Amino acid sequence: MKRIRKRFAGFLALVLACSVLSPGNLVLAEEPEAPETCQITVKESEHGTILLNKEAVSVLEIVPGELVEVTGEPEEGYQLAGVAAECSDGEIVAMEQSDVGYIFRMPAQNVTVSASFEPVVEQNKNVPTVARQKPPLSKRRKS
Repeated sequence: MKRIRKRFAGFLALVLACSVLSPGNLVLAEEPEAPETCQITVKESEHGTILLNKEAVSVLEIVPGELVEVTGEPEEGYQLAGVAAECSDGEIVAMEQSDVGYIFRMPAQNVTVSASFEPVVEQNKNVPTVARQKPPLSKRRKS
């Protein structure tokens, strides 16, 4: 009887091993799906370059919800005047000004970023300023 049980147990183990390892039943561990990304397209600007997360790119793939830093590298004699971001549906993306530029949180749709650069206006330091002086005593009104 023990022999029959051992053979039966061996037979069951063999059947179980074959059924688990057959190609139809083989289960592989799935790789986690990469998060869906959206694109940020940079509009070409005159007199400067737009940087996204410190990179000069024309298109950037990014996961929705991540922060995006927008900065500008102006040509000599120009300065960054403003930055705008617009979703593919026409909605304006809210941005916050930071120490180095602007920051926004990536929405779940494609975005176009544009910037404008303006000439730096330097004040002429050679122009004298006239200080307001009191009139001489002889021209003061007597009370």
